[in-house]
Amino acid sequence: MHQPLYTCIDPLVLYDEAGRDLAFFVSLSRTFLDIAPPMFDRLERAILADARVTVIHESHSLRGSAALVGARQLSNLLQEMEQLARQNSETSFISHLPELTRLFTLVLREVQLSITHFRGTPTA
Repeated sequence: MHQPLYTCIDPLVLYDEAGRDLAFFVSLSRTFLDIAPPMFDRLERAILADARVTVIHESHSLRGSAALVGARQLSNLLQEMEQLARQNSETSFISHLPELTRLFTLVLREVQLSITHFRGTPTA
């Protein structure tokens, strides 16, 4: 069977957290796909408004969800943004937005792919 190439997530992180229960893994993956886009939208609006307190909150929230699906690069970038906001750094968050958007889009695609991939894989 062809194994998909994951570049932005490690689906085994969530699969292991789900106790290797395929139905629970799929449910958690779908929950991520439902809740992450509104979280990202709130973060994007906060970045564009340079609303540092909201950047802290939203980057922290999205980072936790991203970590759960094994999105290390995205989680690391969100952690960096959260730390910069907490330090009240002069760094503009807008410069991070293209990479943040690119990674988030890829993570969403790969989470969807992992649902399809894991459903086709025996759960032995």
